[in-house]
Amino acid sequence: LLHAGGDHSDAMAARGTGCGLLVAASVQEAGDFAAIATAASLAARLPLLHVFDGFRTSHEIQRVELISDATLRALIDEELIAAHRARGLSPDHPELRGTSQNPDLAFQAREAVNPFQEAAPAHVQAAMDRFAALTGRQYRLLDYEGHPEAERVLVLMGSGCETAAETARALIENGERVGVLKVRLFRPLAAAALVAALPASTRRIAVLDRCKEPGSFAEPLHLDVQAAVAEHWRRGGDRDGPVPLVVGGRFGLASKEFTPAMARAVFDNLAAPSPRNHFTIGIDDDVSHHSLAAEQPLAAGAGLEPTATAGAGADPPAGAAGVHRAGQRHRRGPWPRAAPEHGDAGLLLRRDGADALAAGADGLARGDPAALRRQGGSGGAGQPGGAGGGPGKPAGAGDSGGGR
Repeated sequence: LLHAGGDHSDAMAARGTGCGLLVAASVQEAGDFAAIATAASLAARLPLLHVFDGFRTSHEIQRVELISDATLRALIDEELIAAHRARGLSPDHPELRGTSQNPDLAFQAREAVNPFQEAAPAHVQAAMDRFAALTGRQYRLLDYEGHPEAERVLVLMGSGCETAAETARALIENGERVGVLKVRLFRPLAAAALVAALPASTRRIAVLDRCKEPGSFAEPLHLDVQAAVAEHWRRGGDRDGPVPLVVGGRFGLASKEFTPAMARAVFDNLAAPSPRNHFTIGIDDDVSHHSLAAEQPLAAGAGLEPTATAGAGADPPAGAAGVHRAGQRHRRGPWPRAAPEHGDAGLLLRRDGADALAAGADGLARGDPAALRRQGGSGGAGQPGGAGGGPGKPAGAGDSGGGR
């Protein structure tokens, strides 16, 4: 399931259908989860929607490990494929299903799906474990990264997990006790497993949703985490402390950039005496005034070289392909566009280094200098605050617009 804008609005619209939702956070996960979702869906007899963050993930430049045909054959049970096909409707063996149900049976039939929903998380984890045995890449329904005795934890899913995890590592090096919980299986949500994945020392939790539900008390993941913590926190034998405070916010709508400075602002909000709830991060909300300020960028680690790359054309990544030296250091997209209209000049930003921790870039590679000059009049390349600055002029801190 791909949302071209890069947020989770369409996936959230499907969460009540009964389909499972498996969310990939990176290019590697997007490829791996396609295979895992197929294997788990056949075993669970439940449709799984494999979700990733649209162009935010599909247009990254990343080195990945491919899945061989032999691995796919070993992962997916051919007997389950045959059984799936045998259950399908076919003119070779016609039968009648569905049609109409009256109140005497409809409620009971709807509840009959419960055993399949309850068993699905175990099937997904089993598929992840088989995949790990075949490839060495281990995934879990919910993966925690951070300080083993973290007091402040950020919960989110999708590509923002990568930025949040890098930020947490940098803050831990500075002595802070923080962590990140990556939600991979959003539906059916394993609520008890979610709580068990959190450190017993957790005191405050911030949940980030990449969507907005007007009129709702909070967004979907926020509501789910709040309910899971309220119901399951006391059931763990090692959780003697108070039930953690849970707050939530919105980020990254329509592929709006999510930078380490923004992740840090969310962690800092949790450290406040009264953390702000129902906030936004990544914009300056001058209408309803819900936004957090992201004013403290993180520096890149030693030996990393933050740079920016620009390309032109209706597809900026293709326009910049000639200036890449792929594989020499860890690289990460995405490819924001200043002029996405077909045939117009596009401008993109790409940062190298530890998942783009740096707030600025020291160098700019040009795919079409003339196009960059045209962008320069409105905060484009070479201008302070634009998508890419020349030497000594910082690029905007992940500004996805590349100019206005």
